[in-house]
Amino acid sequence: MNESLWQLGIFLVVRDQNNPDPLKKSLGPLRARIVCLGIKNDIVEKVWLDEDERKILEAFWSYLDGLPEPPVLTGYNIDYFDVPFLRFRTLVHKIQP
Repeated sequence: MNESLWQLGIFLVVRDQNNPDPLKKSLGPLRARIVCLGIKNDIVEKVWLDEDERKILEAFWSYLDGLPEPPVLTGYNIDYFDVPFLRFRTLVHKIQP
């Protein structure tokens, strides 16, 4: 059992849902926002769900900062989507991770 190994999951909503152009319904960090963020390891499952993306991100980074040892985040395509998306949305809100 490895308590520092965490599975990461992000759930997004597209801001321009009424736009008829499918190319404008991108899941990129400019058009989508985080509505739910979750992590889990062998012992703990933690989920943040809120319409306010800033609250989710602040709570997420605060939780990670309070862990006894730095987490190792894992997930499908995490290096090319999840982590860059999280970093960009964190910068948008001017939150210090």
